[in-house]
Amino acid sequence: MYVKACRIYNDGGAPMLRHDLAFAHPTDSGWLVCRDALDKRTGRMVKRAWLLNDDRTRNVYPPLCYVDSVFENGAIHIRGEERDDLSGKLTAMGWYCEIVDGRRHGQDARGPLPI
Repeated sequence: MYVKACRIYNDGGAPMLRHDLAFAHPTDSGWLVCRDALDKRTGRMVKRAWLLNDDRTRNVYPPLCYVDSVFENGAIHIRGEERDDLSGKLTAMGWYCEIVDGRRHGQDARGPLPI
């Protein structure tokens, strides 16, 4: 689905301050994909989320292994961990996504997302 999104944690994984969170609004847009995927490091199936750019060729945010998602009033809150591919470090992260009508962005014409 096509969404507008923003991160709700700082780059270090710390929750944003209330003042900053009050002014956070979705500034990035792209295709949100959530599905089960194999984690190569642990050999287990995990829930993964990707936010791809408009032409579906690269990630807007690093992929997220998520543990919780809340759907409410046309918005999605996803909480989980981002893993740095080089160091293997896990960082707590959350995304706030507002759903946008995907038909205006060619969803029906292009078919399924390539993940």
